[in-house]
Amino acid sequence: MNGLETAKREILAECDRDHVGLWWVIKLIRQESARTHGNEQRETLDVLKGLLEEGLILVGQPTVEGDFLVWDTSPIDSIEHMREEWNQLGREPRLGEVAWFTTPRRRADADLTGSREPLPK
Repeated sequence: MNGLETAKREILAECDRDHVGLWWVIKLIRQESARTHGNEQRETLDVLKGLLEEGLILVGQPTVEGDFLVWDTSPIDSIEHMREEWNQLGREPRLGEVAWFTTPRRRADADLTGSREPLPK
């Protein structure tokens, strides 16, 4: 199994345990892929795009009440929003910045009934 396949499995496993921030995914992709050198954004967003398109993860924001508000956007629009936010930062996102991820199963198991929300402005 190559590094990016390993990273996908780790992302899914961690998203089943807890909400995962974009910053964590970036760090994992860097560790697992020998190809990232300067391409962290592309590699990270490509992996996330695949997971979102397959419906394996959800993107949004956790709330202080413990819900997870899913962005009401297509996977492509979600990826573009993350790319734009990342570029506006001018650096890699840090804890709490840009986006979070969870799995549909974790959201259902935790009875997280948060609504679908538009992208943050």
